[in-house]
Amino acid sequence: MNILPLALVVATCLSAAPGHRRTWALGTFSWVKLERQEPGAPANAQPCAMPRAALAGILTSLTIPAGPDREPLFLAEEAARLAEPMAEALAVADPGEDLIFMSTVKRGGGFMAPRLTVTGRVFVLEGRLNVIIQETRLEYDGRVRANDTPPLPGNGQRARPGAAVIAAPGAVALRGDWLAFPLDAAPPAVPSPVQPASQPAVTVAPAPAAVPPVLPAAAKPAAPPTLAEERLRAIKRLREQNLLTEAEYQKKRQEIIKDL
Repeated sequence: MNILPLALVVATCLSAAPGHRRTWALGTFSWVKLERQEPGAPANAQPCAMPRAALAGILTSLTIPAGPDREPLFLAEEAARLAEPMAEALAVADPGEDLIFMSTVKRGGGFMAPRLTVTGRVFVLEGRLNVIIQETRLEYDGRVRANDTPPLPGNGQRARPGAAVIAAPGAVALRGDWLAFPLDAAPPAVPSPVQPASQPAVTVAPAPAAVPPVLPAAAKPAAPPTLAEERLRAIKRLREQNLLTEAEYQKKRQEIIKDL
């Protein structure tokens, strides 16, 4: 099981681009979409720029019950594949939108392993990345292949608890099917070394003073990027992906530079 990094991520909130992309197709019964959030839900803290690696780490850390033990909710390669469109979706989502997803892959070893579906909902609120899971191991592909036409499964709701039971290290459990990951988690303090028990004093003749060697001055650590730098990089990525027009990009760039 992968452990969620202690210093998770610092999310940078931007202004939403009008007319942004809403669907990312990943395969048969696998996609990421943006949809309007439930009526009455508080406004999300979006759009937000989040590293793909951090999102992949969150997805990989999720587990579900498996008999007396637990098993990862997502395969490692599945989590990495979902993380890229999720990062793009969160970077353009407005405060009234949630990210929903459906992921269908073979789970288990062997050629005959079934293709099982996971569905869920993701959004940023109050400094935390919220993950609600609806389906954990749904045989949706099998129902379709049996000439059935079932409706698409749900993606979880804020107002109504689902049957899923998920867990992850470092997450706050809001419900059995709902976890919140703090976006500004700091690493724990390093514990003080254990002091050795006192020993009887022993008189030792002083040794000749040695001239300490001259050590090279330690290089100054690079200063962490500022919020403005993170925002400039984020809007540049959006422009390179054609999620912002050149005029929108230049306008937002000037606004950020003006605040320096």
